[in-house]
Amino acid sequence: IWHFAYDDLWNVHYGNMPAQADLSAGRRTNAVVGAFAVGIVYLLGRRLTTRLGGVVGAAMLAFHPLMIQLSSQALADTFLVLVLALTALAACWLADRPTWPRALLLGTVIGLGGLVKLSPLLLTLPLAGLGFLLLLQPHLPWPRLRGTPDPTAMRLGTWLLPLPIVAFAAFVAGYPYLWPDPMGRTYHLFAFRTGEMAHQAATWPDVAIGSRGEAVERIWGTLSTQFSVAGRLA
Repeated sequence: IWHFAYDDLWNVHYGNMPAQADLSAGRRTNAVVGAFAVGIVYLLGRRLTTRLGGVVGAAMLAFHPLMIQLSSQALADTFLVLVLALTALAACWLADRPTWPRALLLGTVIGLGGLVKLSPLLLTLPLAGLGFLLLLQPHLPWPRLRGTPDPTAMRLGTWLLPLPIVAFAAFVAGYPYLWPDPMGRTYHLFAFRTGEMAHQAATWPDVAIGSRGEAVERIWGTLSTQFSVAGRLA
């Protein structure tokens, strides 16, 4: 999996280029992972809308230029797409019927996503916050949300609240490097990633991001021009 964590340009820059056989194996693996992600998006779209909605969502992902590019390279990003799709589907299952097994499944999927990229772990924070709000439902200050407690919503809040703990446990269990000092070494991972981003910005200043607003603007511009799925489908 570590071969997927560095793109070709980064390895060439540091003289650490993997063997061609490794790159080819990674690219073939990502092609399969990308196909699985498209299938999960179909299931998710069908769950949220209809079969037609599932087909449209899967087609948009399958023909998206960025998805095609990522699925043909030896990167971790395709695994991230798969994990996020599985997370959304697991969240739907939990909302349909709040139970401990489904909550553990959602937390585990998010934790395993942290093994691919660290960012999925942060998804547990707003989900736990939502759980807290659901538990406070009878005491909320907004009249339209206050009233007789919904037992299903209360159960959902109970299962959402411990998601950060469940996800972190799955993250640590799947990463032997963290076992001696889970908290300390997790902090080092985030610190290393932050330093890596700063180093890349210093190495390639023409692509450095100056602010969060600039990041959002650049993402929007890139997806609407260079990676436009509407243009490709047309």
